[in-house]
Amino acid sequence: MTNKYDFNAYDTAIALILTRYLSSTGEVKKELGRVVGSGTIDGAALSDLLDRAAAWAEDGLRPSDDPKTEKLMDAVKTVLDDFSGKRYVQSMDAGFCQFLDDFYHDRIK
Repeated sequence: MTNKYDFNAYDTAIALILTRYLSSTGEVKKELGRVVGSGTIDGAALSDLLDRAAAWAEDGLRPSDDPKTEKLMDAVKTVLDDFSGKRYVQSMDAGFCQFLDDFYHDRIK
């Protein structure tokens, strides 16, 4: 199965964590503007943003009695285990850049 951005499961999880984090800040345009506002991706700014999103997600993980929720949290923990925004940026595909641009320009609903 393919998607518009050719995300694998890992990319999908990172995109979800990032979008949830940005929504929680109430500063989506401001935060993404630092990354893609100039029309090109600022790798250092993206790395920092991804690290903050990962830390936010890790802090928000709480034990659950619901088995489905617990499985989801285990998957997020796996994704975040030893996560590095810098490493992700260095190896990310062009699809993630397109996703960021689309998200910044409100082409994702």
